[in-house]
Amino acid sequence: MTARDTTTHGPGAPGGPLWYARAVIADLAMHDDETVATACEVVIEETDDLVERATTRDLLFRVKGGGS
Repeated sequence: MTARDTTTHGPGAPGGPLWYARAVIADLAMHDDETVATACEVVIEETDDLVERATTRDLLFRVKGGGS
């Protein structure tokens, strides 16, 4: 397996659930809260990046109305 294989065929590859979830989060204004929350849940579950997971949890908390 090469570095290219892991980049193009991993869970974050274009067309995969993590890729679509990240695309939703990158364009929050175009999506309703339910879609954003679902995208957040996918990222939290699928990413190996601890910083991405933490910032996405914060976003999910805000989208679901926590802290208000």
